[in-house]
Amino acid sequence: ANVGGLLSVLQPVQGTGGGNVTLTNAGAGGDIVVDANGAVRASGGSGDILLDTSGATGGGQITVNATPGLEVVAAGTGEVTLSARAGVALNAGVTIQSGTTVAGGDILIQANVGVPGGGADITLAAGVVVNTRDDM
Repeated sequence: ANVGGLLSVLQPVQGTGGGNVTLTNAGAGGDIVVDANGAVRASGGSGDILLDTSGATGGGQITVNATPGLEVVAAGTGEVTLSARAGVALNAGVTIQSGTTVAGGDILIQANVGVPGGGADITLAAGVVVNTRDDM
C-alpha cells in the first residue's frame, strides 16, 4: 500500500503458492504504473490480483506497460481487478490474464470509481489481450 504519490512497479511482484497480490494507492497523486520491467503475478494456486487507486484523493490512474512476458496474470481461478479513481490505460502489447484455457477467474476493469460523472476512460491500445474462461 502507498499513501499518495506514484506507486511504480519496477520489477515483477509475485504472489506464490496461491497467495493474493494487492497494490493500493491513496492520497494525492495516487497513481499506479506497472513499468516495462515490472509485472504483477499470482501463481501456484488461485490467488487474486488487485490494483486499486479508488481511495486516491487526486490522480488515481492505473497504467500497465508491456513487459517481456505476461504483465498481470492470476493462476487458476484467481480474479484480476483493476479499480481506478481516474482512468485505466493498458498500453500496446499488454496481456491481462486469469487462468488457462481450462479455467479462469473474473477480470474486472473499472474507471471513475467513487467519482460520479467522472470522465476518465479505459483505454486498450493496439495488441492488448484480456484472457479468461470466466466473466469480464
